Amino acid sequence: MQWRKWMAALSAVLLIGFAFLPWVHLDTNNLTLTGVNDMGLNYGPRGKGHIYFAVLCLAMILIGRNWSMLIAIVVAVINVAFAGSHIYVYRCMAGDCPEKLYGLYLAMAASLSLLLFLMYSPVRPGNDNS
Repeated sequence: MQWRKWMAALSAVLLIGFAFLPWVHLDTNNLTLTGVNDMGLNYGPRGKGHIYFAVLCLAMILIGRNWSMLIAIVVAVINVAFAGSHIYVYRCMAGDCPEKLYGLYLAMAASLSLLLFLMYSPVRPGNDNS
């Protein structure tokens, strides 16, 4: 495998880890939400979606065929769009402005790096034995 594929795999593993870090802090309830635990609020455990997409990308990367790399790129694009939606979900509502913490930004950066490394990893047309 090329080094870019390994970096994409590392980005997927980091994305799984970043889902467990603190994402937002709500001052009104004094709650710190992680990506996988929403404490019963309406935000939903959004980190579980990242874990699902990262595991799917990681499996496709480890298969290493041309078709699996193309599927991994499509899944990574969906993951980046899902990561971009966090800015909208964690916005100010009804006077309650959640403070965005480092885990949210790290998850977004890992999603983007996963896509970039996958897009620049070589896919050879016509040769499905890569």
